[in-house]
Parts: sequence; C-alpha cells; structure tokens
Amino acid sequence: MSTRIALVLALSACAPKAQDVSTTFALSPNMPAGNVEVVLNNPSGALSVAVNDQLVVDRKLSRKATIGGVPAGPARVHVAIGGGCETGATYDRDIEVIPGATTTVNLPGPEVSTGCAVASGLYYVGINIGYVAMAVALYAGVASARRHK
Repeated sequence: MSTRIALVLALSACAPKAQDVSTTFALSPNMPAGNVEVVLNNPSGALSVAVNDQLVVDRKLSRKATIGGVPAGPARVHVAIGGGCETGATYDRDIEVIPGATTTVNLPGPEVSTGCAVASGLYYVGINIGYVAMAVALYAGVASARRHK
C-alpha cells in the first residue's frame, strides 16, 4: 500500500501547475510607465495577452499575468484563453495605465467544454465496465478450475 501512495505523490508532484507569469513590455527607458495585471477566476492552459497589439504572454498555464513597463496612458489589452478541455474565449479591454501604479483587469476564467466533460465521463464508464468484465472472467475461470478438480 505504501508503494501506491508514494507513486501517487510522485506523479502529482510532476503534474504541471499554474504559475503566475511576469513579463516586461518593450519600452524606451525614459517614458513614464505602469503595470498591467490580468487576473482570471481559474487557471487557463493557454493564457495569451497582448497590450497595444504587442504579444507579451503566449499560451502559458497561468491564472495571473503581470506586465511591467507598459506606457502610461490609454492602452488596449487583448486576452485569449482556452486550451485542451477549456472553452476558448477572447476579451478586449480599454484601460488607462497610470505611471508607477498597477492597473488590474479581472476576467472570468475558462470553463470546461461540454464535449470534453462528456468524453471524460464515457471514458470513466468504459474503464469501470472493463474492470467488471475482468472480475467476471476471473471468477468464471476460478469456478471452472474448481469444477474440474
């Protein structure tokens, strides 16, 4: 039993985990700048963020992205989420970046796509049917061997 627990712990430690992304906007050093923070309700497997049509985060597994050095003044933030079993979505927000401050853009997180949820459920049912079939075959084999003794 302890081997199983060790195996489960090892596999869970190796599983990818969402991490906050931090990056810097390409900007000349003498311009006033602020930070933009994009925050989702749930982590996305493919978070992409563009500020003023410049891609700064490209398909990262994350819930939060912080972009430093964004030019002060009006800015357009384009966010795309969705990957794997997530329903894809895009958001465009016009924001005002204040020098030396952080402007936060809160967005709803990605939702599990219905097709993926149905496929996962069918897979689970199929695996359980397989287990039952193996147990029946094993029981039938044992019963047959006892009758022939």
